[in-house]
Amino acid sequence: MKHWLAGLIHHTPALSLLMGPTTNCRKRYAPYTFAPINATWGFDNRSCAFRVKVNGESGTYIENRIGGAGSNPYLVLAATIAAGMDGIINKLPLPNDITGCAYVEDDVPPSTQAIPITMETAIDTFLKDKVIRNAFGEDFTKCFVAIKEHEIRLANQQAGVGIENLNKWEIQQYFKYI
Repeated sequence: MKHWLAGLIHHTPALSLLMGPTTNCRKRYAPYTFAPINATWGFDNRSCAFRVKVNGESGTYIENRIGGAGSNPYLVLAATIAAGMDGIINKLPLPNDITGCAYVEDDVPPSTQAIPITMETAIDTFLKDKVIRNAFGEDFTKCFVAIKEHEIRLANQQAGVGIENLNKWEIQQYFKYI
């Protein structure tokens, strides 16, 4: 389980594109919103991206707190498997758990990766992550990224007119399928 979790943590920035796939989803990744802001884990720690919950003899599980309502569960599952398997195959080291608050800079190791807060950065990290990208293949990657880039252009057009228009556009754009 340690290497699996290490793989998830290692690939968190790229995973975030699939787990927070809309321009509106990026707004979640802010401090003190009950959504994670960095690639961290902790025991029963809701400020971390991955919350490990130990239920005695009935089991232990990992709660992935990155995903938003707009994500496709099939893509999330595929990306999770690819990241976890990479951790196992390459015996990635598990960083220390966060015992404080993952929103507090002093409680998080300095080399901790941030979850991208813009779609542009999320796309960039996805494209640079060979493991996650290869898990989906080039055809999927080209199409998915093209769709996300189109959404960015549409959102930027609305934002240029005013935040109220952007909010209305996001509701019209995403409410029908989220």
